[in-house]
Formats: sequence, structure tokens, C-alpha cells
Amino acid sequence: MAAHRGARFALDVDRLMTDAETVTSEALAFLEAETGADTVPLITATAGPDDVARVQRRWGRARSADVVETALSRIAIVAVERHGVRRILVAGGESSGAVVAALGVNSLRVRRVAAPGVAWTTGVDDAGRVLDLCLKSGNFGDADFFAAAWKEPE
Repeated sequence: MAAHRGARFALDVDRLMTDAETVTSEALAFLEAETGADTVPLITATAGPDDVARVQRRWGRARSADVVETALSRIAIVAVERHGVRRILVAGGESSGAVVAALGVNSLRVRRVAAPGVAWTTGVDDAGRVLDLCLKSGNFGDADFFAAAWKEPE
């Protein structure tokens, strides 16, 4: 996705573990600067296998996953509440579940297939806002999934 659209903020998990408030604030500042631009802002905690293993050894698998899911959930809440974001694509099964729960979305209606096994859905949050959500788990989609999924069919 970053290669196709450009605007990218990488969450540093080591920094999240020691100062989640600052890192989350930096991600939100990035989002605010990019919202409404011609790019699709990407906030990611993706890392290579060696980095993931190092972080998990240092902080623990469950703890490091929880801090990332919490940060992504907080970012999604602020994006929706303060910035009017109504379209969110979340990759990662646990992250997707955490974001949907944090937003207070209790049901989803499939809107269109983004890739085999992945759909754009419509949900309503606790405040009654209609949200367009794509929740990607596992190894679904090919290398161009994010760029292709983000485009609406004509």
C-alpha cells in the first residue's frame, strides 16, 4: 500500500511499549496532516519476521500484540470521532477485531468483495455513524491487495 499511495506512518512497537501516548499522538498528528489529501494514509505496525521475533522476545507475544491493537483502536476512534473518517481498512485478524470492538460496531453488512475471503462491509458504531470497513485477516489477498481493495469499482 505504501508503494502505491505514499503517506505512511510506522508504529515503533518498542516505543509503544515504553511511551504509547506519545507514539499514538504522533500517529494521530500524521493522520490529521494526511486526512483529506490525495493520498490514503497508512498507519502500520508491520515488521519483518526477525523484528517481530525480537519484539516478542523482549516484551512478550501477548503484551506486544495488545499494545499494538490498543494503539490501532485508539487511532481508529479518534479518526472517526475527530476527523470524520468513515472508511477504514484493517489488516490482521486480532487487530480487526480490536478496532471493530473499540468503535462499537455490533454488526456488519457485506457491501462488496475486495478479494476472495475479504469484503468491504458497512457497519454502524455506537454513535450511529455509518462506517465502511474492510477487515483483512491472515494471508488473504495478493501483493496488490491494499491498493486494489481501496479503489471502488466503476
